[in-house]
Amino acid sequence: MRATYFLSLSFASLVLSSAVKRDCPQSKCYTATNDCGTPYGGCWDECSMTASEVPTFTAPLCSETPAPEITPAPTEPPMSTEGGCSPLTLCIDMMTTCGNQTLLYGGCYDTCTPTTYTPPPCTLPPVTRPGTAPTPMVTKKPKNRKPCKAEKGKNWMCAPPGW
Repeated sequence: MRATYFLSLSFASLVLSSAVKRDCPQSKCYTATNDCGTPYGGCWDECSMTASEVPTFTAPLCSETPAPEITPAPTEPPMSTEGGCSPLTLCIDMMTTCGNQTLLYGGCYDTCTPTTYTPPPCTLPPVTRPGTAPTPMVTKKPKNRKPCKAEKGKNWMCAPPGW
């Protein structure tokens, strides 16, 4: 009977005792955002609360005035009064070959007054580089093949007609 009494008391004390919490204080946080983008949540110390005391958080309601979904159209920069042209400097670099030399030319101009650039004069005859001359294409006349004599069931080994 003593053993039964001792075991009953041991079991009862085990059931009534709560688990020891480790690493206290231990902060937990919950952060969320509702459908309108408003953040909500909070933090609590898990060691000072039981499981039933953990706070709950409710998403706040959206405000009555919704944010505008359409943004206003951008305004265009004012144009100058001279023919609707905005001054802008544009620079162009060009090159040409003269003999076996490469000559650079070009310059900068205002886009409201476009300019054309002519290449500098060349007094040397053009040089053809070896290997750049066109080569004639040689086409071979297709040979007449003899009919394929493959074993029965192995016709896939023969080339198609006219190949």
